[in-house]
Amino acid sequence: MSRLLQISEPTPAPRVVGIDLGTTYSLVARPLGGGAAEVIRGGPLPGGHPRPRTESIASSAELLPSSASWDEAGRIRIGGEGAGFIRSAKRMVGLGMDELPESLVREYALSPGPQDTVRIDTPSGAVSPVQVSAEILRALAERAEISLGGPLDGAVITVPAFFNDAQRQATRDAARLAGIPVLRLLNEPTAAALAYGLDSGAQTGRVLVYDLGGGTFDISILQLADGVFEVLSTSGDTALGGDDFDALLAVHIESRIGRDAPAHLLGTLGRRVKEQLSERERTSVSLCGWQGEITRADFEAMSAPLIERTLDICRDALRQADLQVGDIDHVVLVGGSTRMPLISERLEAMFERCVHRDIDPDRVVALGAAVQAGLLSGIDQSEALLLDVTPLSLGVETAGELVDVIIPRNTPIPVSQQTEFTTGRDGQTGLIVHVVQGESPLVQECRSLARFTLRGLPPLAAGVARIAIQFSIDADGILQVEAEEQTTGARTGIEVTPVHGLTEDDILEMLRTSGTDEQEREAALRRARSDAEQVLHALGRALVEDARLLIDGESDRIQTASENLARTIQGDDPEAIADALQALEQSAEHFSQRRMDTRISQALAGEHKDAL
Repeated sequence: MSRLLQISEPTPAPRVVGIDLGTTYSLVARPLGGGAAEVIRGGPLPGGHPRPRTESIASSAELLPSSASWDEAGRIRIGGEGAGFIRSAKRMVGLGMDELPESLVREYALSPGPQDTVRIDTPSGAVSPVQVSAEILRALAERAEISLGGPLDGAVITVPAFFNDAQRQATRDAARLAGIPVLRLLNEPTAAALAYGLDSGAQTGRVLVYDLGGGTFDISILQLADGVFEVLSTSGDTALGGDDFDALLAVHIESRIGRDAPAHLLGTLGRRVKEQLSERERTSVSLCGWQGEITRADFEAMSAPLIERTLDICRDALRQADLQVGDIDHVVLVGGSTRMPLISERLEAMFERCVHRDIDPDRVVALGAAVQAGLLSGIDQSEALLLDVTPLSLGVETAGELVDVIIPRNTPIPVSQQTEFTTGRDGQTGLIVHVVQGESPLVQECRSLARFTLRGLPPLAAGVARIAIQFSIDADGILQVEAEEQTTGARTGIEVTPVHGLTEDDILEMLRTSGTDEQEREAALRRARSDAEQVLHALGRALVEDARLLIDGESDRIQTASENLARTIQGDDPEAIADALQALEQSAEHFSQRRMDTRISQALAGEHKDAL
């Protein structure tokens, strides 16, 4: 019997990449299959700008500087150092004017854009941080398209684990401006763990990823088990990174010079000295006619407090995962700044084990992103599975300005969770859904993400309507909220797209102050007041409607208990309010029972009449 022969052209492999959009440098890598990937090298920088000198193990042909400038003709130049170049745009994306780090406010001529977004003044006009990021992404895409032989079908782009919803949305916007289809936004430490786990052959164990980038610091703890990479907890500081170590050296050098020096020269020199002292014990410095020497011991004395901050964040991540130091099997370093010897020394002393330097910390995030791109596109047929988490709790405002958490912090994503609510007033036909993000039980201590209104509710008595609110977070960490009234099917929803989300300090302050005794007591007081007010309202209406059901002396007892509860609500003792509420419920118990019996009898009589 003859067989059919395949004569059609085979389907070409999708052109997908992983992109590490960094604060200082950015890289693009492609998947090779089998859990392997390689960084794509580039030619001359766009605009003919020379490549920067770097002490990095990764070659300068692989690292694309995360800086850009616009000349008077509107031409864009990527890379380089010096006045007029915009660097560290990653530290500005998704933030408002009042949320920027002070160092960036001093360095650039900034102006407010629409809806409190940030604009950076350039010779050709104002540009946004998203536009700067888009140009860097476009340069990386061009590099990849030359290597892969055609336009990209998609990219996995990495973001700091502690990026909030606004910052993630801004990153997606930058990719859209650059014409790059986004397959997934992937947390940087998770990407590093994926690259490490598949490259090293590690099958099981707990991995702590210490990610010190140019502008952000992240910690993630993951559980590796037979190809499953499950994130157990995340913590971080989006206002701490290698730039801050550079700034320490810049201030030190300026103090040694004894007079002001150009800020961009100090910043460049600070970074260069940091890189040199990571390789040698001392280095010579020359600027503005001054010459001197800085030792590694000098630098380590300056940087010790910053490194201790990172170790405190490690301890927080361990607490969140309910783990001890001894439970960690592997410590993986990410980011060029982790080459500072003091970081390895402190981590090895803390965890009592050697840190892993198997993969270049500059490359590891891009390689992990490329592996994930291969998994998502089908290039890689391995069984690896990523289970990431959301870094902050998400919920809605309820009565008393309290937060009802729907998706707790460190919940694995993607996820969809639903909670049922009701109305607080008789005849209420609409409901405002206020979505918040944070760890406090109080609304004012959290960040507002969005508000929308569910209309078309049936005009029922308070507490009768049933409204289901569903939160869904996709694999990129983007939130969508839907609300539906169960009896009528009235529905509305929103994809949460705030202009800008949490500031760097807001996130860590929320975590630091969450769950304090004072906050918990205030939340309990508001909850008790809300419950008491609802009971007083409902009971008052019942007394008017069914006064005939009262027996001798009962009205006076209920009135006395009601007045006592109303007075107690004015105080600040939630336990006293609960006691007064219980006393009122006891005084009205028999009245409420007779009222219920009457309603049941009326309902049964109505059914009997209908049957006749």
